[in-house]
Amino acid sequence: MQSDGKFWHASFRKVVSNTTAAGTWCDLSYSPGSPPANFYATEPLVAATLNSTKGIDNGGAVTPDRKFVKKLHVVSASTGFQSSTLMLCDYLLYYPFIDGDETSTQSLDNTVTLPRYTSGSGVQAMLVSQGAYTGNVNFTISYTNQAGVSGRTSPVVTTNTTATAATIVNSGTAAGSRGPFIPLQSGDTGIRSVESITFAAPNGGILSLVLVKPIYDIGIEEVTAVFATPSQLDNFYDHMSGETIEDGAYLNFICLPNASLAAGVLTGMLVTTWR
Repeated sequence: MQSDGKFWHASFRKVVSNTTAAGTWCDLSYSPGSPPANFYATEPLVAATLNSTKGIDNGGAVTPDRKFVKKLHVVSASTGFQSSTLMLCDYLLYYPFIDGDETSTQSLDNTVTLPRYTSGSGVQAMLVSQGAYTGNVNFTISYTNQAGVSGRTSPVVTTNTTATAATIVNSGTAAGSRGPFIPLQSGDTGIRSVESITFAAPNGGILSLVLVKPIYDIGIEEVTAVFATPSQLDNFYDHMSGETIEDGAYLNFICLPNASLAAGVLTGMLVTTWR
């Protein structure tokens, strides 16, 4: 593939603009740098997509070929990134400015549909804060699953109390919090669309419900005051991930940090290849 010129190298540099907490996932797309910050700033409750050119450059359209991650290299001298996990995702669709204080069911507009992975298989949902909030509130979402069955309901999730922008509020270490993604009803493997969200009590703040397709993950193991140890994985030798990167993909990272990442700098390189 490389001898045929079917590969792409792209660098990235993110400067984390928000306080984060150990054990709570955060959305690095919200931070400035290269690529630029994404604030999910469109019409409230109406599904919208992100422009691929505003995410990590992955080499553009290659159809009819299939594109894969060839290599991912990350490094940071910021202590919050030590023992952290990074997950590269394709951000597919989002529903912005959900009112965290509204306890009535909030209906979401699905005029815009999934632009990629349209069956919904493997597509996951995360609730990202767009500002400060209180937290410690239960919520559920109603969605259509990968088989096209509507009216599915997530298990109850408790929001965390990290209370800062870019936090994935469904994640955390407290009872009732979950991992980076909202769990699905038993037997479901993905989401085509989300129809509504309901908070059991005022949560505070405004939030964006984001649908993503996880692509690749990598850890940063060592950071010291003197030097930073790069982490690098070569997909075809180390990881063997079969996830494809679709044409039009908006790529960025979510992160599970070891401590606050505020003012931390993450740099790296993504290499893609296709055949």
